[in-house]
Amino acid sequence: MTSRITRYLAKKYLRFRDRTDALSEEGEAILRIDRRVDAILRMVGGGSDTELAIVHAEQAPGTRASLRDFVRALELDAAPAKFDADAIGSDMQGWGSQSPLFAEVIDKLKPREIVEVGTWKGASAIHMARLARAHQPDAVVLCIDTWLGSMEHWDFDDVRRDLDREHGFPRVYHHFLANVVKSGLTNHVFGLPLSSLTAAQLLLKRGVQADLIYIDAGHAEREVFMDIDAFWPVLRPGGIMIGDDFSWPEVQRAVHRFARLQKLEVASFRQKWQLQKA
Repeated sequence: MTSRITRYLAKKYLRFRDRTDALSEEGEAILRIDRRVDAILRMVGGGSDTELAIVHAEQAPGTRASLRDFVRALELDAAPAKFDADAIGSDMQGWGSQSPLFAEVIDKLKPREIVEVGTWKGASAIHMARLARAHQPDAVVLCIDTWLGSMEHWDFDDVRRDLDREHGFPRVYHHFLANVVKSGLTNHVFGLPLSSLTAAQLLLKRGVQADLIYIDAGHAEREVFMDIDAFWPVLRPGGIMIGDDFSWPEVQRAVHRFARLQKLEVASFRQKWQLQKA
């Protein structure tokens, strides 16, 4: 009964939030609604607003799986088999993938399990894997992306060619996989071709938690907020979440809105933002 009430309230809330996002540029009206619904859900045993974003992946009590076990179970490690990386031209296109913040956070955290949300061609994932292996030789980076491009890639003529479409369908995943193969990191960097919210559900259901999560997918306020919100439960206590494109006003609003809701401090470094879980 409780779970049905939770799902009902969650769906009603999300519809209401969609209609009210425009009430305040800073999202203060939504923040007040978030807190009220959060309190109601806690009273009926439904958890927090974080659960509303993914409505809700249930995890078996005591379930805990390593990220490497998750990769093996889904056979994501089989992707490079019979793949001809040489047939794909070298193209390590990326933005901010060599930021000093990666080294700073990884040196501090020494993560074994890293999740990246929004990967493109793998430049930042490969960089993080190399840094993490200096501390954890068995480090794993799970890359979550549809590899279908962002809204901007389809909207603007000058970047649409980066999708490298074949019969109308993007081949970005092939470039990602070729880069992973050529970097010699096929045992450390793995692709999960799902939408971010579906992937968050799956990780939670399988009991996976990450030491470090990097958010670099959509740029609209709602997209960014939902990604942070959905992956926050995937982050282990003491873990760090970082993200890109902090100069974008909508990204800033989403990050600050989530931080206010969770009573967190936002740290920023140039284009990057950072949140740490207690």
